[in-house]
Amino acid sequence: MSIENKEFDKKKRGGQPGNRNARTHGFYSRELTTEQHATLQAADSVNHLDEEIALLRLKILAIANSPTENYPALLMAMSLLVKMITVNREFERVDAMVDSFHDEFVAKQAADKRAQQFDRRMMLNSPELLDITE
Repeated sequence: MSIENKEFDKKKRGGQPGNRNARTHGFYSRELTTEQHATLQAADSVNHLDEEIALLRLKILAIANSPTENYPALLMAMSLLVKMITVNREFERVDAMVDSFHDEFVAKQAADKRAQQFDRRMMLNSPELLDITE
C-alpha cells in the first residue's frame, strides 16, 4: 500500500485535526472564546449528524413534555429531525460508495502490480520473448 492510500484511510470528512481555519479567519477569530473554540473543534470532528439528531430528539421530548403547548416549535423541530435523518442516511450512503470505490481502486492497484511482476518473471524466464528481431 502506498503512502497516499494510508493518508486516504486516515482522512475523514470535514476539518482535519490541527486545522486552524475557523480560528484564523473571519468571525470565529474575533468572537469566540477559547472554550467556544474547543467546542467548535469538537463539533467539527463529528462525521455525521448522529449526535445532533440525538440532541434534537431530546429537545423534541422536552418540548412535548413542557406544560405550555408550543405546537409550532414542536412541528418545526420534528420537520428538522426528518430532514436531518434523511441527510444523515445520504451521508452514510455516499461514505459506503466512497469506501467501495477505494477498495476497488486498491484491489486494482494490487492486481496491476501482480500482473507487472508476472510479466517481468515471464520475460526473464523466456529470453526468446526479448528478441524482437525474429
